[in-house]
Amino acid sequence: MAITESTVSRSFLDEANWARETITGINDYKGRNWAIGLNGDTGQPDGFLIAFAARELNIVTYIRGAGLSLGDPSAYDRNIATIRNYIDVERQQEIKSANDTINAIVSYKAQNWAIGLAWPDGQPDGFTKYFASRGLPIAYYIRGNVSAGDPSSYDKNIATLKAYIAKVAGAAL
Repeated sequence: MAITESTVSRSFLDEANWARETITGINDYKGRNWAIGLNGDTGQPDGFLIAFAARELNIVTYIRGAGLSLGDPSAYDRNIATIRNYIDVERQQEIKSANDTINAIVSYKAQNWAIGLAWPDGQPDGFTKYFASRGLPIAYYIRGNVSAGDPSSYDKNIATLKAYIAKVAGAAL
Protein backbone atom coordinates (compact mmCIF):
# COMPACT_ATOMS: atom_id res chain seq x y z
CA MET A 1 0.00 0.00 0.00
CA ALA A 2 1.48 3.33 -1.05
CA ILE A 3 1.55 6.26 1.30
CA THR A 4 0.33 9.47 -0.21
CA GLU A 5 1.07 12.92 1.07
CA SER A 6 -1.21 15.87 1.08
CA THR A 7 -0.37 19.47 1.67
CA VAL A 8 -2.50 21.26 4.20
CA SER A 9 -2.36 25.00 3.90
CA ARG A 10 -2.59 26.87 7.17
CA SER A 11 -2.73 30.60 7.55
CA PHE A 12 0.28 32.23 9.17
CA LEU A 13 -1.82 33.70 11.97
CA ASP A 14 -3.23 30.23 12.74
CA GLU A 15 0.32 28.88 12.82
CA ALA A 16 1.44 31.67 15.15
CA ASN A 17 -1.45 30.79 17.45
CA TRP A 18 -0.47 27.09 17.29
CA ALA A 19 3.11 28.06 18.15
CA ARG A 20 2.06 30.12 21.19
CA GLU A 21 -0.19 27.35 22.50
CA THR A 22 2.43 24.67 21.86
CA ILE A 23 5.19 26.62 23.59
CA THR A 24 2.89 27.06 26.59
CA GLY A 25 2.19 23.32 26.55
CA ILE A 26 5.87 22.40 26.29
CA ASN A 27 6.70 24.71 29.19
CA ASP A 28 3.95 23.02 31.23
CA TYR A 29 5.43 19.60 30.43
CA LYS A 30 8.89 20.91 31.30
CA GLY A 31 7.68 22.07 34.71
CA ARG A 32 6.25 18.61 35.39
CA ASN A 33 9.20 16.73 33.78
CA TRP A 34 6.72 14.87 31.57
CA ALA A 35 7.66 12.93 28.46
CA ILE A 36 7.59 14.83 25.19
CA GLY A 37 7.38 13.32 21.71
CA LEU A 38 6.30 9.94 23.00
CA ASN A 39 3.58 9.25 25.55
CA GLY A 40 5.11 8.46 28.93
CA ASP A 41 2.63 5.67 29.63
CA THR A 42 2.49 3.94 26.26
CA GLY A 43 5.60 5.05 24.38
CA GLN A 44 3.38 5.95 21.40
CA PRO A 45 3.58 9.30 19.57
CA ASP A 46 2.00 12.13 21.51
CA GLY A 47 0.21 15.28 20.35
CA PHE A 48 3.47 17.21 20.13
CA LEU A 49 5.05 14.68 17.79
CA ILE A 50 1.90 14.56 15.66
CA ALA A 51 1.75 18.38 15.38
CA PHE A 52 5.46 18.62 14.56
CA ALA A 53 5.12 15.84 11.95
CA ALA A 54 2.18 17.64 10.31
CA ARG A 55 4.52 20.61 9.81
CA GLU A 56 7.48 18.47 8.78
CA LEU A 57 9.41 19.62 11.86
CA ASN A 58 11.80 17.40 13.77
CA ILE A 59 10.98 16.88 17.42
CA VAL A 60 13.49 16.05 20.12
CA THR A 61 12.10 13.29 22.31
CA TYR A 62 12.49 13.01 26.06
CA ILE A 63 10.88 10.13 27.90
CA ARG A 64 11.39 8.28 31.14
CA GLY A 65 8.73 5.60 31.26
CA ALA A 66 6.87 2.95 29.26
CA GLY A 67 10.04 0.89 29.31
CA LEU A 68 11.86 3.66 27.44
CA SER A 69 14.53 6.07 28.47
CA LEU A 70 15.36 8.49 25.65
CA GLY A 71 16.83 11.96 25.46
CA ASP A 72 17.30 14.50 28.20
CA PRO A 73 15.45 17.53 29.59
CA SER A 74 17.09 19.86 27.04
CA ALA A 75 14.46 18.48 24.63
CA TYR A 76 11.92 21.01 25.91
CA ASP A 77 14.05 24.05 25.06
CA ARG A 78 15.27 22.55 21.80
CA ASN A 79 11.68 21.96 20.66
CA ILE A 80 10.71 25.51 21.61
CA ALA A 81 13.67 26.78 19.56
CA THR A 82 12.45 24.68 16.61
CA ILE A 83 9.00 26.27 16.86
CA ARG A 84 10.43 29.79 17.09
CA ASN A 85 12.64 29.21 14.05
CA TYR A 86 9.71 27.72 12.12
CA ILE A 87 7.53 30.76 12.86
CA ASP A 88 10.33 33.19 11.96
CA VAL A 89 10.77 31.50 8.56
CA GLU A 90 7.01 31.32 7.98
CA ARG A 91 6.67 35.01 8.90
CA GLN A 92 9.36 36.05 6.40
CA GLN A 93 7.77 33.94 3.66
CA GLU A 94 4.29 35.28 4.37
CA ILE A 95 5.43 38.90 4.31
CA LYS A 96 7.25 38.27 1.02
CA SER A 97 4.17 36.57 -0.40
CA ALA A 98 1.92 39.48 0.59
CA ASN A 99 4.34 42.01 -0.89
CA ASP A 100 4.52 39.98 -4.10
CA THR A 101 0.72 39.98 -4.22
CA ILE A 102 0.68 43.76 -3.74
CA ASN A 103 3.06 44.07 -6.70
CA ALA A 104 0.76 41.88 -8.79
CA ILE A 105 -2.23 44.05 -7.87
CA VAL A 106 -0.29 47.17 -8.88
CA SER A 107 0.41 45.50 -12.22
CA TYR A 108 -3.27 44.57 -12.66
CA LYS A 109 -4.25 48.15 -11.82
CA ALA A 110 -1.92 49.49 -14.51
CA GLN A 111 -3.59 47.18 -17.04
CA ASN A 112 -7.13 47.81 -15.69
CA TRP A 113 -7.56 44.03 -15.44
CA ALA A 114 -10.24 42.29 -13.42
CA ILE A 115 -9.32 41.47 -9.85
CA GLY A 116 -11.00 38.96 -7.56
CA LEU A 117 -13.29 37.66 -10.28
CA ALA A 118 -11.87 36.34 -13.54
CA TRP A 119 -12.77 37.97 -16.83
CA PRO A 120 -15.15 37.38 -18.60
CA ASP A 121 -17.33 35.00 -16.56
CA GLY A 122 -16.72 36.22 -13.01
CA GLN A 123 -15.39 33.04 -11.44
CA PRO A 124 -13.13 33.58 -8.39
CA ASP A 125 -9.52 34.11 -9.41
CA GLY A 126 -6.19 33.52 -7.70
CA PHE A 127 -6.48 36.77 -5.76
CA THR A 128 -9.78 35.64 -4.25
CA LYS A 129 -8.24 32.32 -3.24
CA TYR A 130 -5.20 34.10 -1.78
CA PHE A 131 -7.31 36.47 0.31
CA ALA A 132 -9.78 33.75 1.33
CA SER A 133 -7.06 31.39 2.56
CA ARG A 134 -5.89 34.17 4.89
CA GLY A 135 -9.38 35.15 6.06
CA LEU A 136 -9.09 38.55 4.37
CA PRO A 137 -11.91 40.42 2.62
CA ILE A 138 -11.39 41.17 -1.06
CA ALA A 139 -12.78 44.00 -3.14
CA TYR A 140 -13.80 42.89 -6.63
CA TYR A 141 -13.47 44.75 -9.88
CA ILE A 142 -14.58 43.28 -13.19
CA ARG A 143 -16.23 44.52 -16.35
CA GLY A 144 -17.54 41.96 -18.83
CA ASN A 145 -20.34 39.39 -18.79
CA VAL A 146 -20.31 40.10 -15.06
CA SER A 147 -19.68 43.54 -13.63
CA ALA A 148 -18.77 44.27 -10.02
CA GLY A 149 -16.89 46.89 -8.06
CA ASP A 150 -14.91 49.82 -9.34
CA PRO A 151 -11.26 50.79 -9.86
CA SER A 152 -10.87 51.71 -6.18
CA SER A 153 -10.85 47.95 -5.51
CA TYR A 154 -7.14 47.78 -6.34
CA ASP A 155 -6.25 50.29 -3.62
CA LYS A 156 -8.66 48.69 -1.13
CA ASN A 157 -6.98 45.31 -1.65
CA ILE A 158 -3.52 46.84 -1.31
CA ALA A 159 -4.58 48.50 1.95
CA THR A 160 -5.96 45.18 3.22
CA LEU A 161 -2.66 43.47 2.46
CA LYS A 162 -0.59 46.22 4.09
CA ALA A 163 -2.68 45.90 7.27
CA TYR A 164 -2.24 42.12 7.08
CA ILE A 165 1.54 42.48 6.72
CA ALA A 166 1.60 44.66 9.85
CA LYS A 167 -0.41 42.04 11.74
CA VAL A 168 1.89 39.22 10.58
CA ALA A 169 5.00 41.24 11.46
CA GLY A 170 3.63 41.95 14.93
CA ALA A 171 2.38 38.44 15.74
CA ALA A 172 4.36 37.66 18.87
CA LEU A 173 5.14 34.32 20.38
